[in-house]
Amino acid sequence: MAMTRPRQATELARMENLVKVFRTPKGSLVACDHISLRLEQGTSLGLVGESGSGKTTLVRILLMLERPTSGRVWLNGVEVTRLSERRLKPHRRLIQFVAQDPYSSLFPNLTVGQNIMEPLRVHKVGRAQERMQRAMELMERVGLSTYHFYAYPHELSGGQQQRVAIARALALSPQAVVLDEAVSSLDVSVQAQILNLLQQLKDEMGLTYLFISHNLAVIRLLCEMTAVMYMGRIVEYGKTDDVLHSPSHPYTRSLIASIPSFTDRGVTPLPDLSSLAGERPSPLRLPPGCAYQTRCPLVSERCRAERPELREVASGQCVACHHA
Repeated sequence: MAMTRPRQATELARMENLVKVFRTPKGSLVACDHISLRLEQGTSLGLVGESGSGKTTLVRILLMLERPTSGRVWLNGVEVTRLSERRLKPHRRLIQFVAQDPYSSLFPNLTVGQNIMEPLRVHKVGRAQERMQRAMELMERVGLSTYHFYAYPHELSGGQQQRVAIARALALSPQAVVLDEAVSSLDVSVQAQILNLLQQLKDEMGLTYLFISHNLAVIRLLCEMTAVMYMGRIVEYGKTDDVLHSPSHPYTRSLIASIPSFTDRGVTPLPDLSSLAGERPSPLRLPPGCAYQTRCPLVSERCRAERPELREVASGQCVACHHA
C-alpha cells in the first residue's frame, strides 16, 4: 500500500533579508533591518510590537506600496521586488489590505456598493451587473444589509464602515488579507463583533491573515504564528501559544507582563517592570550591539558589543537574545 505524503504548505508570500532605510534631515532611519518572514496558506501570522517598531513599514513593503532598500519579496512564488506597476498588478489580487481607520480608507464620494466594486473595476473583473451582484453577496456575507448599498460611508457607524472595508478586501477573492490594527479604533463591543466575523470568514473561506496588533489577545485568537518586532528587527518568532506562554526575549516578556488581568477582586496591579525602566533609543542613533540594551535587565558587555542574531532556542521558536 502506497504511503500518503503529508500535504505541503503553500507559500503565499516570502520576505527575505528586507532592509528599508528612510533618509531624513537628521540622518538615516532604518525602519526594517534584515527581516525574513514567510506567510503560508492556512497559517495566519501576528505581528506585534510597540509603535515605531517598523510593523507598518514591513507590511507596506509586502504589499509593494513601498520598495525595499534591499532584500527581496515573493508573492505566490514570483519575485515581485523590482516589477513595474503594470506587471505587479495581477499579483496584488493575492493579498488585500484592511486599514485601522475604516472611514479614511473608504472613498467618501462613492457609495457603499461602489466602494466594494472598485477593486473589481480596477482589475476589470466581470460586467457591471456581475460586479453589483458580487458586492451584494459580500455585503450579506459580512453582515451588512443590502439596504446600505446606495448609502455613503459617512452615513454608517464605525463597525459598519469596517465591514464595508472587509467586503471590499474580499471582492477579488484573495488568499490572504493584511489587517493593520483593524479593530483598535472601534468600540469594545463592536471589536468583538468584527473579530467574530474575521474568525468566521477565516474558517469558511480558508483565508490567511497577517494581523498587526498591540492587543495580544487578538493575536492569540486569530493567528497560529507570532513575530515580535523591536526597533526594526524581529526579536522573537514562533507558534503563538509558545511565544505567549513561554516568551524567551525580555521584550516579549515585558509586553505580556504589561497586560492587566481582570479578576473577581478587580484589576490586578501591574508588576514592577524593570525591563521597561530605561529609555528607548532613538531610531536615528541606535547603540551598537542589541537595540534593547537600554531597557533590558539582563544586559551584559556582550549585549553592548555584539548584536544578537535570530536563532532557534526551541522547536520552531526563534529569539534574538544572547541570554535566551
